[in-house]
Amino acid sequence: MKELIGHYVAYRKLVSPSPAQLLPEDDFRLFAVCARFPHNLSGQVPWQEQQPGVYHCQWGTDRVTVVVAGQLPCESRNAPLHLFSASPELLRFGQSAYQQRSENTSAMLGQLFERFQTEGFAMYTIEDFKRDYIKEHFPLLTQEEQREVLESLPRKVLESLPPKVLESLPLEKRLAGASAKEIRKYLDRLTASRPAAASKQRRKK
Repeated sequence: MKELIGHYVAYRKLVSPSPAQLLPEDDFRLFAVCARFPHNLSGQVPWQEQQPGVYHCQWGTDRVTVVVAGQLPCESRNAPLHLFSASPELLRFGQSAYQQRSENTSAMLGQLFERFQTEGFAMYTIEDFKRDYIKEHFPLLTQEEQREVLESLPRKVLESLPPKVLESLPLEKRLAGASAKEIRKYLDRLTASRPAAASKQRRKK
């Protein structure tokens, strides 16, 4: 809630003619959207229900409209918010009722809905979105940017990546944390596979 108020204060200054001539506070409305009912917050500040899933929260001199996606009625106008609900039933309704009405719909909402269409219903979290976003956009990075990303990964993650992905990393980084025994074992395995490959090439000649 504090972050919302902070963004509102900054936005009001940006769109006003000058810091000394701020637009009236009545020209702005504050909204907060959450998947579940915020029990802790509702017990700490003045709180009033306006309709199912919609509440007024008094935060100092500001009034914030809090929308709880999990409590909104199953109506087509609420379908985009139900896509972010924590309830599987409401997620299914949002999937079936959502219709994109604007070309400017956020990329996140568009990707979320595309995933529902292609893979069927599944609980899709923000962590899932972050992982998919990284996988889709990693190839678009420059070689230097890709190397920076790979160098920031823990060794356990690096070990699970295919050798082709690790080619851009320095040898020291690829071997960092590996014991001498592990390195020798890898070299033995690599050396053992070379004679077979070389003999095949000689036979072809």
